[in-house]
Amino acid sequence: MAPSFFLRRLAAIMRLILLPIRVVLDLFSREIEHPWSSKLTASRLVYRSKVISYFFATLICLIAVALTPFSPLMYKQQLLGQQQVDYGLKSFVEGDIKDFESFQEIGSKTLGFSSFTNLADGRFELIPSYEIRKVSSKTIFRPLVSLWDKKLSIKGSFKIASRFDLYELVKVAKNNLWFFSLYYPELDKSLELSIKDDKDYFYINQRASLELFQLISNAFLVDYKNIPKLMMKGHFQFLPYLQMKLELSKLLELTHDNYVDFIKSGDTIFVRKKDYSGENIIYRETFFSLSQLRPIVYKSVWDRHLDNDKSQAALSNALFFKARWGKKVEERYDIWIKESLFNPLFAFDFLNEADQSKDYRRNFERYILGVYVESSLSALESNQQDYIDTVRSALQRYSLVFKMALERKDIFYSKATIKGFNDILLGLKLKDRKPILEVKEKLK
Repeated sequence: MAPSFFLRRLAAIMRLILLPIRVVLDLFSREIEHPWSSKLTASRLVYRSKVISYFFATLICLIAVALTPFSPLMYKQQLLGQQQVDYGLKSFVEGDIKDFESFQEIGSKTLGFSSFTNLADGRFELIPSYEIRKVSSKTIFRPLVSLWDKKLSIKGSFKIASRFDLYELVKVAKNNLWFFSLYYPELDKSLELSIKDDKDYFYINQRASLELFQLISNAFLVDYKNIPKLMMKGHFQFLPYLQMKLELSKLLELTHDNYVDFIKSGDTIFVRKKDYSGENIIYRETFFSLSQLRPIVYKSVWDRHLDNDKSQAALSNALFFKARWGKKVEERYDIWIKESLFNPLFAFDFLNEADQSKDYRRNFERYILGVYVESSLSALESNQQDYIDTVRSALQRYSLVFKMALERKDIFYSKATIKGFNDILLGLKLKDRKPILEVKEKLK
């Protein structure tokens, strides 16, 4: 009786398991009618047409070779994963201009940007502060802007999270992509020129920045759904793009719930991640510039609220629609010093830079006291505890860093300013306008 299908499959499995032994034994039983392999597995192999065997062997080899470029996609199951990415280049939207006289320049060399804005007709309060963290035995101070949306009564923050070494990442792509100089000629030139120009920031020109945008957007195409689009662009080497995608995913802490897009602010392109996973959840945005190969990574965070993403969108449009970034801000900084121009975010440069005259510094201390006075009075008038706490905690942290700066003997700082900060903090704690108004009176 012919063996059943099950028995034939079992025999095939046995032949595979016993393959190393069969090969040796069959060498000594070539002329035997029932070789050892047949006896061990209780089955006999029947060889069909050699033409068919050669055809299928050749076909399998060709398929294996054709699939070789796709093998990197199986690394960490990248073929199956798909990121939510908008590959087009967006722009911020300019709001309606109702009162042009209310516009002023707001910016900071330390933060790396400046903008001409009225903060959506005064909807947003920007309060300079610091993020203070203990790392090992060191205390780290990072600039942080506390935010308050007066329309929706939401608090948030905007800060420098880190710096990212795009140069090393792009260099890996250059060393592994066979036609890198053909795909990205201007970026290829800039990799060397940027180092000679400025080794700290690696600035690149606009054409190179656009090619960097194309390189990164191509990297995000490495998944089962979008890989044909990458191939249609003439790219068949996937591993360098996959390496870049994995590093960017690590930097941005990407999950499948996140959303990535590319947006232009002024003449600068940014990679942006939106992190919003449902109702009543904290909303975060992380973004960095493609005009530098060692860019600042910025992060905005908004507190729990159903419309916190709308707060971020409105602030971004008001603040970043025509913002300056990088070297242009350094040029603006020189003008601020020369013409004695003040703005709230200059509070970071005031503590970080030492090239301002005593008169400038004395006048700015009076100005920044006035900024905290107005923010405090506005918070008390609103009678909203979150608003009051936001202003108070921001001033506490800035005042602490200011006190530490007093220890630097080579730079002018006034102890009277510390007293002003303390009086404002007392007024916020007691919810009493009187100490704050007394500070305001002294500034006249």
